[in-house]
Amino acid sequence: MRILFYIFVVLLLGGGCSRKSSNAQYDNQKEQTREATTTIEWLTEKDHDFGTYSDKVQKDFDFVYVNTGKIPFVIHEARTFCGCTVAEYSPEPVMPGDTGLIHVYYTGNGFTPGTFHKHIDIHSNAKDSVIELSIYGFFEEEEQ
Repeated sequence: MRILFYIFVVLLLGGGCSRKSSNAQYDNQKEQTREATTTIEWLTEKDHDFGTYSDKVQKDFDFVYVNTGKIPFVIHEARTFCGCTVAEYSPEPVMPGDTGLIHVYYTGNGFTPGTFHKHIDIHSNAKDSVIELSIYGFFEEEEQ
């Protein structure tokens, strides 16, 4: 019976140590994540207005930024929410002090007259891990 008691105590103490180790690992991961973020400054607006237009052509805009942090800026994903909006970016990291761009274009899906407002979510290692960009405008048909 004593042997089982000693085994129980050893397992209990061993589990407590591993929990501390686990917490230390978690804290270390949090610190590495905090250190692995960077900051960017936008050289263009984050909301672009195409204004009123009537020509049925693709509209596009380059959102330009500079990496103001101390580590490379990496875009993990640029998420759009419909097929009419596409965001393109380089998968290469943008080094501190360098500029980068996100090219966004809007095709209009048949160009139904009226207002449009589209959002693009940029997932990255920036301090704000999800950055929202948007494009908007008003399409009016030309009178025949």
